[in-house]
Amino acid sequence: MPRFLSEFPRGLAGVGLLLLRTAIALVAARQGVRLVTLADSAWFESGVGLTAILVATALILGLLTPCAAALVAVGAALSARGAVPIMVTPDRLAQGLVLVDAVSLVLLGPGAFSVDARLFGRREIRIGESYRGPRD
Repeated sequence: MPRFLSEFPRGLAGVGLLLLRTAIALVAARQGVRLVTLADSAWFESGVGLTAILVATALILGLLTPCAAALVAVGAALSARGAVPIMVTPDRLAQGLVLVDAVSLVLLGPGAFSVDARLFGRREIRIGESYRGPRD
């Protein structure tokens, strides 16, 4: 995981990534709730809906963000092609925007305001007084 997340931007860039994660998570959660609560929902659609809700929770927390965003991107791509009715809305523009946003999040990472930043962020390495440097 650390090789995917080399930086965790702070400041306005971190806030922007938090907003991007939240927007994608809200769309995924809405679609998941709609799939779970459909009256004629089959077991596959219910499972996809529960997965979407779990992925949305992970995105809001910023936990395993590249993996969660990749799942959203795959779902949006399959839905846009009409292969699997994951996204309930038939609007292809909305599906395309979710796809582009999710891919952007995969490439940019979660930002400083995430669980990933706490788990995999930069660490301060202190060298003790016993360190004398390389020997000649």
